[in-house]
Amino acid sequence: VDGAAFLKIPTGSPRVQALGNNGVSLVEGGEAMNVNPAGIASAQMREASFSYLSWIQDYSGQYMSYVHPIGQSVIGVNLAYYGIKDFDVRDAEGKPQYGEDVKVRNGYASLSIAKGFFMEKFLVGVSAKEVLEDNYTTEYKNLVFDLGAVLRLGRKLSLGWSGQNMSGKKHQVVKVTRLGGAFAFNPFVTLALEQKTYSDRKGRLGGGVELNLPEELLQVGRVSLRAGYSRRLGEC
Repeated sequence: VDGAAFLKIPTGSPRVQALGNNGVSLVEGGEAMNVNPAGIASAQMREASFSYLSWIQDYSGQYMSYVHPIGQSVIGVNLAYYGIKDFDVRDAEGKPQYGEDVKVRNGYASLSIAKGFFMEKFLVGVSAKEVLEDNYTTEYKNLVFDLGAVLRLGRKLSLGWSGQNMSGKKHQVVKVTRLGGAFAFNPFVTLALEQKTYSDRKGRLGGGVELNLPEELLQVGRVSLRAGYSRRLGEC
């Protein structure tokens, strides 16, 4: 099993999480950095975001990002810090032990740059990311790189690819490859399909649907309903 498995979580992108961890061809702006760095090329103005993650088994933390257009390019930075504390620590005989000092810390910081070509039809991006994994007994720090691309074919179809956590030390950082597409039937309904490949387990195939309620009916801005699912390849 490879380390830094927390990098599989699409932190910073509630949209991708709601779509079942699918959306490599859809994600845009600051929330794209941890899914597909090419997506930040679509940012037209400066953006800042903050999110709090409460995951299973008391795993929680914070994510922050900022993107800034400069000329024809967009740069972005993000920072994430997550962990678990208050472990139930026991000795070999099962007796409870003092566990206040037993903590797990995970985090990363990234610097990304992306650019659009051919009237924003083709987007490319790259990130340099420093990853920290501290499991109390051992601490790892690794510099890894993310690459990504998005191809927009007309107004309805988009294709996306990203390779995450490349060039890390063997088995210390899990590598993730995403390949997917999205089709907008109309301004209100979008379908996304995606395959994810991991270096430490079987890949996953999944999809999601996004429903955008008409703004003229709401008169309070935009409201979207999303649902998605991913299944391990080879499952019945």
